[in-house]
Amino acid sequence: MKKIKTISLVIAFLCLYCNALSYAMDWKSLHEKANNISIEQAAAQPNVQKNKEGLYILAIAYFNNHMDKKALDCFERILELDPDSISAKWGIAEFQRRIYKYDIAEESLKKIINDRPDFCPAYISLAYIKYIQTDFEEVVKLMATVINYGLKNTNLTTHVRAHCLYAGAKGMIAYSGGPISKIVNGPAVFRHLKIAQKLFPECVAVHFGFGCYYLLRQKESGQDLNKAEKHLKRAITIDPLFADGYVRLSQVYHSKGDFKKSGIFLNKALEIDPENLLAVDIISKKCKFICDWQ
Repeated sequence: MKKIKTISLVIAFLCLYCNALSYAMDWKSLHEKANNISIEQAAAQPNVQKNKEGLYILAIAYFNNHMDKKALDCFERILELDPDSISAKWGIAEFQRRIYKYDIAEESLKKIINDRPDFCPAYISLAYIKYIQTDFEEVVKLMATVINYGLKNTNLTTHVRAHCLYAGAKGMIAYSGGPISKIVNGPAVFRHLKIAQKLFPECVAVHFGFGCYYLLRQKESGQDLNKAEKHLKRAITIDPLFADGYVRLSQVYHSKGDFKKSGIFLNKALEIDPENLLAVDIISKKCKFICDWQ
């Protein structure tokens, strides 16, 4: 009898574990659905305010449209329904990152990754923070983890962003390193951008990545301001509130000698986000992220 009870307990534990794992993996389909519907469609889901999945889809849709406070409200509501929701905890940490509270966000994201190593959105959020901290080697490590999970074990947008962030970090390492670093790290930039482009040609991150690639290369090694302009214009057409795109486009026009247009695009970025770090980097003339601004 004791043996039967033990077996029953083991089976019950395994069932609970499998159910939890199955639910934990659901973020992939939820992100994918949110990335393919409008806010209006997300808000029209049945009983959305009482449904964790529906609230999560709505929150991601808000994030996609830069309505971050509304997204936060959804994540907080999810936590009321499920205090242990990793997805909601990530959403709140991502909100903190977006309002530049990096210390709070980083602590939360590291805990999420420790508790749920397969929750790839947390790696993306943490990589953005590490990029701002100029810890480009750590960005590469984080994004390599996401890439190694494979497209099958993540969702399309997350996987593509991982390739783009990997490329961006490798580019910064190559730019600031010596000749050997350029030889070792440089080729990875274009290779990973091409992988991302093949998977999702009209992703904002892909066009932004290529725009930066053609803008920030040295003149003797392939800088192409016309290609940079084309990609960056496409990025802000897809997402008109993408402030970083306006900043890099401002740099394109500055490099072309069109200082009036350059100023217009830089001001547009600051209008969208007065604290935008790329814009602040230029204005302060610190140029941590490559600006070549005279």
